[in-house]
Amino acid sequence: MLMDLRRKLFSQLIKYKQKQPLSIQKQHDFLKRLYRLIENGYSLLEALEILHWEKSWQYQTNLIIETLKNGKSLHIALQEANFHKKVISFMYFAMLDGDLETALKQCCLMLNQQIQFTKKFKQTARYPLFLGILFITLLYFIKNSVYPSFLHLFSSTSGTSKITDFAITFIHILFQILVYGSLCLIIIYGSWLLMKEKLSVENRIKVYHLIPFFHFILKLNNSFLFSIHLSSLLNAGLSLKACLETLHNQQQLPIISYYSNRMISELKRGKSITSVLPSCSMFTKELYRIFNKNINNQVLAKDLAIYAEFLIEQIESKTKQLIDFIQPAFFIMIGGLILFIYLTLMLPMFQLIQNL
Repeated sequence: MLMDLRRKLFSQLIKYKQKQPLSIQKQHDFLKRLYRLIENGYSLLEALEILHWEKSWQYQTNLIIETLKNGKSLHIALQEANFHKKVISFMYFAMLDGDLETALKQCCLMLNQQIQFTKKFKQTARYPLFLGILFITLLYFIKNSVYPSFLHLFSSTSGTSKITDFAITFIHILFQILVYGSLCLIIIYGSWLLMKEKLSVENRIKVYHLIPFFHFILKLNNSFLFSIHLSSLLNAGLSLKACLETLHNQQQLPIISYYSNRMISELKRGKSITSVLPSCSMFTKELYRIFNKNINNQVLAKDLAIYAEFLIEQIESKTKQLIDFIQPAFFIMIGGLILFIYLTLMLPMFQLIQNL
């Protein structure tokens, strides 16, 4: 009886884990294998049936296959399997231009870049985070144990050192800033996760502008997605207006949908896209220059595809620069504060020894 209950619970646990969304790494591996199979001549359903052999993907492949057999498109099937929204957007446009193989390749490159950035950031931030927690603990100990002992020591002699007075005030303020600052960041981030979907796209853009580096990376990312998707749609033979309507109708990339709608409105008024692009703050200025050349759709598609390749290299370069900057800057800051605390402890002691 007890063994049957354990087996049942173990079976339920396995099913629960299988139903959980795949991690970005597993999504990348899934799509990479799918790309290789399709590249070697397998149909989409045949490739998915082969992927079903992998136990960790069985729930997702079953769901995708059943959704496809019910007449729905691949991007809807991936959406129901809880894939990343950028993956869904690539598959949405792949179904429109009919180039699934290229879309899978581009999607794998994008996910791999995201995985490498996340991995590098975790490796870089791990030690500074540990050091930061240790430093806050040290501040708490100094604030509540060491400096009160100093005050007691100086109260029995000639009086409190000015350096000690300044250090106590500084440490108290610094400790309050670090603790309450961390709490505020956690509350702000949690509130953002809860409120994000309720905010209009226009208000989200205003919030993004308040975060300088993140805003810059997001601008590059949106420009990349807009360029790569518009290029693929133009290559499929659609008119520029039809491409923009397609970009507007998709729901996975709300900022691109919002800007596409504004461009469509300008085209209906008889104006060109270049009249609205300068006001699109989440797009780069280079997009304006590309559209301002007044070239045909074929050349425009080529320029956008080349620019998309340039953007993905730029995103990788800028994020690498940020990661390389974080650790040394943090170490210098912590080192300076530790040196300051050391001096505030030792200098008053030297003064006290001289007065004896």
